[in-house]
Amino acid sequence: MGSNNDIRLTSTQLYGIIISVIISTLFMSIIIYLVTTHLLSNDDRVIATISALGNISGGIIGGFVAFLVAKTQISSSLKNEKRISTNSVISHLKLLKSEFTYNKKLIEEFKEDIIGQINVDVIDQLSTEAWSSSSSKISTELSDDDLMSILTTATTTNLLKVHIKNNRTDNIETELDDLCSFLSETISLLDENIKKLI
Repeated sequence: MGSNNDIRLTSTQLYGIIISVIISTLFMSIIIYLVTTHLLSNDDRVIATISALGNISGGIIGGFVAFLVAKTQISSSLKNEKRISTNSVISHLKLLKSEFTYNKKLIEEFKEDIIGQINVDVIDQLSTEAWSSSSSKISTELSDDDLMSILTTATTTNLLKVHIKNNRTDNIETELDDLCSFLSETISLLDENIKKLI
């Protein structure tokens, strides 16, 4: 993503700049006229007038330059803050994607053991820690629908763990299949959001 250094001005700011430039040009014209017509004159009034007009013109030009520099710096600072915030969200989304990918692989690898209640302790390895720590940080960049999908996946993961710990395994195969389906969809959704933000 390339940096965009455009300076955007409101109509009031633009009118102020145009008026400043016109006044400065007028003062500079008067100064040049006075200097060229009274170059050989030692009249103190002419020198004082030239000096005053030069100071006023210089102040207006200096203010104009200071305004543009300040506006550019503020714009650059805001862009940097936005980029830092976006990079933080991307990091949290990648962490979520890794967590859900791990959960999916774990379920696929130990599905038969979990159904047969041979190695049910493996279910404790399913994690929703990344969701717990990231949910508030990613909510600013994701749509409500995307957040709801991620929440559904995390909640389904936690419910599966509770059901297995409480020996509620009547529909465990369906629950495992549903969770794998949710995980696949959520991983794709996270990928799309990461690509959008990069």
